[in-house]
Amino acid sequence: MGIQVQHDKEAEEVLDDRVVRHSNQPPTHELLVKWKGLPDSEASWEPVQHLWQFKKKIEEYEDMKATRKSPK
Repeated sequence: MGIQVQHDKEAEEVLDDRVVRHSNQPPTHELLVKWKGLPDSEASWEPVQHLWQFKKKIEEYEDMKATRKSPK
């Protein structure tokens, strides 16, 4: 089992997602997290597996993303 990261900040919102590809390593899925109480400029890219404690925020982002992309 991998290392579990415990964030001392609270996620306010997930703003974006990306896949980062490194040579000789599997791709990493990252989320851009806006942290509660910090300015937008302090948002940071975090590996999804490190955000286990913010599952609800990730689900909200995925729902919003699916709604935004759905055909009318």
